[in-house]
Amino acid sequence: MLAYGDTTLPFPMGLVNSYGKYWRDPILEVKDTIPFQFSYRKSENRWNYSLIVPENLSAGALQKMMQRDLKNYFGYEASLETRKMPCWILTATKKAKRNLPTKTPGEKYKVSGNLTDGFQITNTSINGIIYSLWASNQLGIPFIDKTGIEGEIDMFLKANTKVLEEMIKGLKEVGLILKKGEHEMKVVVIRDAKQ
Repeated sequence: MLAYGDTTLPFPMGLVNSYGKYWRDPILEVKDTIPFQFSYRKSENRWNYSLIVPENLSAGALQKMMQRDLKNYFGYEASLETRKMPCWILTATKKAKRNLPTKTPGEKYKVSGNLTDGFQITNTSINGIIYSLWASNQLGIPFIDKTGIEGEIDMFLKANTKVLEEMIKGLKEVGLILKKGEHEMKVVVIRDAKQ
């Protein structure tokens, strides 16, 4: 994933990240997947790799070197492709687009309440909501913002954020709809070498 994927954060934090743009795991299109099965308890299928490069080498040049090494060591073909992948899509009703934007511009970001009974959030972005969804569902499919809401929002979310079904109900009450769908993402695809 480092050799073929994006070099920014893979989760929805910070200004620059690849969350929702890159699929988290490579897709295997190989006859035998056993070499890709990993266990913390066994030493099979674990490898150490180090590469010393000049300080001023670009990320792209470093990735090309890593790609070449992986091909030489393991023999697989790998590529970066764009595919429609499963995701959660967050949309907003017209009412939500009217009511959620903050009525108190300039006020500091604030959260009060708790994550199991509900909380009031002031001056957050939709990305802040995406981060909250991701925080409790880090191993699931990504959450994609299609609300069209820009800037900060205020809302009271009455839901247990640790339970996705409850979060979906709570979001619906404020006009944010979360449904499964598909979204185009970059995907690392690994195939057997051509004979």
